[in-house]
Amino acid sequence: MPYYLWDAKKDRFVKSKKPPKKKIEVFYRLAKNKDKEKIIDFEMECQKLEPEIFISLSSYKTIKRKWQKINLAKRDNFATIIALTKKERKVVGILSMGWYFDNYDEEIQKVGVISLLFVLKPFRMAGIGKGLINFSQKIFRKWGVKRIELKVGIKNLAGLEFYRKLKFKIRKIGLATLDF
Repeated sequence: MPYYLWDAKKDRFVKSKKPPKKKIEVFYRLAKNKDKEKIIDFEMECQKLEPEIFISLSSYKTIKRKWQKINLAKRDNFATIIALTKKERKVVGILSMGWYFDNYDEEIQKVGVISLLFVLKPFRMAGIGKGLINFSQKIFRKWGVKRIELKVGIKNLAGLEFYRKLKFKIRKIGLATLDF
């Protein structure tokens, strides 16, 4: 399977030699309202480390205002999962998810949506993204979801390969699904 890294000079993903897996101890859990400050710090660090991905840089105040509007305790159709380091309890990965009703094969069913999945660059290649997906599948099952959808940029070769490796099917440009 090819491996891709972002090359800022070329402004695109390029094939690269796969780095060795990192050994990082993390745990996963649903984010709580008390985690908002850690999540804001995570977003600020994402922007600092990879400004080429976060094209429209937001200020701390803007990110804080966004997260103040989100109630992380309400989990009937929306949830955010965080990956935290065991020692420092630092957020190093995040996945936001929800669901909606849709008509598949003449049957109304719940469809899960992953709206955000990101792992801090220094913590990649440690299985954190896969761990976030696996944790999300447990929650999707509790919600009665049988299909997950997500959008991935067509130029995001690293993301496309990551989702293919996890058995997602690329349905059309930018849309990947997983039936389970």
